[in-house]
Amino acid sequence: MKIHLTKTDINQGIKRAMSDVVKEADTNKTGIIYDVEVSKFQGSGSAMLKKAYAYARHIEGGTAGDDFVQLKTMEKALKNLGTALKKLADTKGNKNHVLDGNEFQGNAGSGSTAASALARWINSTK
Repeated sequence: MKIHLTKTDINQGIKRAMSDVVKEADTNKTGIIYDVEVSKFQGSGSAMLKKAYAYARHIEGGTAGDDFVQLKTMEKALKNLGTALKKLADTKGNKNHVLDGNEFQGNAGSGSTAASALARWINSTK
């Protein structure tokens, strides 16, 4: 599947990711997402959730014993990944301000696996 995402698509996709995946993964509605909830989540967005969760744990500076992140940290992680996707659209590939997938191929430093997972999920759900 070819990716074609405008900045508006990315912004809307981040909002959908928070409402449709991240908040749904918070099964006990505590505002905290636990490692167990992420691993048990099935359905559209599970790969993106796992990558974004790992990135959010990095942002919080979690230690080996921590097995959770706050929802606000997940939101910050998704926003950071969205910013990275928009920057890729502006600076790599054909620089047409649209992320079309070739920015991820053959470019050293062309985004994290979490950003590419987010881009694939946004593209598949738009």
